[in-house]
Amino acid sequence: MGLSSGIYFIAANPLVSELFPDNVGAAIGVHGLSSQVAAVTVPLGISVVLIDGNWRSIFLIIAGIAATATAALIWAARRTDLPEAGTADRSLGAATRAQWPTILTGIAFVGAAGFLWNGLFNLYGDYLTVAKAIDAETGRLMLSVMFAAGLPAFVVTGWLADRVPNVPLLLIISSGFVVAVGGLTLVDGIAAIVAASLVIGYTFHSLLTAVDTYMLSSLPDRHRASAYAVFSAVMMGVQAFGSGVVGTAVAGGLAYTTVFQLLTVGVGAMLVLLFGLYRVGRLPAGGRTGPVPAPERAD
Repeated sequence: MGLSSGIYFIAANPLVSELFPDNVGAAIGVHGLSSQVAAVTVPLGISVVLIDGNWRSIFLIIAGIAATATAALIWAARRTDLPEAGTADRSLGAATRAQWPTILTGIAFVGAAGFLWNGLFNLYGDYLTVAKAIDAETGRLMLSVMFAAGLPAFVVTGWLADRVPNVPLLLIISSGFVVAVGGLTLVDGIAAIVAASLVIGYTFHSLLTAVDTYMLSSLPDRHRASAYAVFSAVMMGVQAFGSGVVGTAVAGGLAYTTVFQLLTVGVGAMLVLLFGLYRVGRLPAGGRTGPVPAPERAD
């Protein structure tokens, strides 16, 4: 299931950007919002099924829905004039060699922040209980608040990413995320924690939309899908270690607060470096206002 979901997003996002080349950010935002809504509603459906059913029934239902959705996608694809923008994209190696500055820039933005996010999000309930003396039920509610804050972020940031330069947008969003996580470690009280949770959830999901728009609107047709696949694979690999590293550090005796503060300093240092590179013109400019760059002739 993990492989399937990862493959889907790596394949779907370039297609979405090619279907809507004049509004890449908005299209990516709507796609992300749809996925987030599904992620929010599915647990409710599972709870209903479990009243009279069991986990075997859940997995059978998931398999049935996935098969039906796949069949519907095949049916729609056969009846739609799909874009030919990526027909010359046939080599991961060629795309990586040609587009490595853009790939590394995307990884730097979302890899470091995603590492921190995974460590925080997956252990948020325990962190609130241990460090903030918040009961488990309220902790789960805070987690839901953080997750729900991402719903408007997809659409709003997608709209913005079509209209403003993407690198400054990424720097602002990433800085907001770091400040919010750092602030969370310093505050107490339900109101302050709710506010921090909202900002953290909003800024991180905004970052996902902004970096996807940056990547997909910057990469040429002949390399877009392959370069995005390399970016996604490396970025997800970096992020995946976040919760393990945080959990291991806490189990080894470090306090949650110390771990998260150290990580925010690390991500902040990465942002300072990226800002410096941007100021001297060493980062790919990325997301332009308007359409995806015109198709380029193959090498």
